[in-house]
Amino acid sequence: MNDLEKSVRESLHELENIEISPFSQKGFTQYKNKISDFIYFLYYESQRTAKLNHSNQISSEHVEFSSSKIVKARRAGLNNLLTTVGGILIGATVSNIFSMTSFGVTFSTTGIILTIVAGVIGAFMLGYCISTD
Repeated sequence: MNDLEKSVRESLHELENIEISPFSQKGFTQYKNKISDFIYFLYYESQRTAKLNHSNQISSEHVEFSSSKIVKARRAGLNNLLTTVGGILIGATVSNIFSMTSFGVTFSTTGIILTIVAGVIGAFMLGYCISTD
């Protein structure tokens, strides 16, 4: 048995001491499986990080970086969506403002209000994504 398997078995052994009352039996089994998956994934991600740093050993910094990367990857999908939509709204706002000022065309009040609202929402989305990174 290698060190990784030993680590997983020790973690699962420690879980036997946890009160499972908030979990159903199937839920607790799934919980243990996800912990095992995370341990394996963290190991391989730490190994990959060490290789990228041209190191033969996995240091505590590699493990910490890999762990934070795994956690951040879960919310990256939402951030990518918000960044894309926010950028589109800001782009549409800038385009409308350019049209309003350059061509001297009179825009309706509704168009002006929608342009302002799109700009505010887009700025909020981009600001949120920047602040969470």
